[in-house]
Amino acid sequence: MAIIRISTGADGKSHFEEITPKFESRGDRSATAELIPGSGIVIRKFDADRSNPWHNAPGHYCVFTLSGAVDIEIGDGTVKRLGVGDILIAEDVTGQGHITREVGPDWSGCDLSRVSGEIRLRLALERGADLTPRWRRRPHGHQSRQAMR
Repeated sequence: MAIIRISTGADGKSHFEEITPKFESRGDRSATAELIPGSGIVIRKFDADRSNPWHNAPGHYCVFTLSGAVDIEIGDGTVKRLGVGDILIAEDVTGQGHITREVGPDWSGCDLSRVSGEIRLRLALERGADLTPRWRRRPHGHQSRQAMR
């Protein structure tokens, strides 16, 4: 998996940079690396046969599965398998929590990103925000065909 950063250099032009994560062991058969220091965007990889008993999400996170697969079990016994490309929005920060079991044969990896954007979206919805894409909105004073009848 390639991790490529594009940024503006001192010359005012865009530049590519290949990022090689520096993983640090967490002591629980997983390792983490922060992609951009201070960003809160973390890549985490897990041993192929690792499991984590009942636990809560450490915060509101969006988890993108980048490799391998994981089974996640909730309190009623339901199990969902997340594979490459699947996204989990983890918000069970209180209560019983969930169980995770990595599905081998190789290590699995994911990106953990704080869900600040998701939280802002929820607040906007609660406040009645119009989420219609700008290109679909009618200019002020323009009536729909149905309104003109």
